[in-house]
Amino acid sequence: MNINVSPEVEKQLHDLAAKIGKDAADLGGSMLEEKMRESGFLSDDNGADTDDPEALARAISAMTNRTPEEIEAARARLFAQSRPPRPLPEGKTLHDVLSGQWPGDETDEEVFEALRKLS
Repeated sequence: MNINVSPEVEKQLHDLAAKIGKDAADLGGSMLEEKMRESGFLSDDNGADTDDPEALARAISAMTNRTPEEIEAARARLFAQSRPPRPLPEGKTLHDVLSGQWPGDETDEEVFEALRKLS
């Protein structure tokens, strides 16, 4: 599995791993596991209870029954970890930048028609 992180985080991870004498990938993996365990997305028994039929229902319940304060705290953590938005080019609107920017040679109308068929 490959996980993408910003160049800044990658450099800091390599620096920390070198400082404590660990492999950066191993350190990053253990940090991810620890965070998932703290967040309740990974059990403390290293996943031994993978046949728990109620695990998904509990996870959905935990996410859908959060208080407004818990939701706001999660948003704040997300925004704190996100890169700042790039400014729009001078004289351009968001619509100018996004409209008609498909990876192939499809027109907006062809993409919209394909999306309509999928929905």
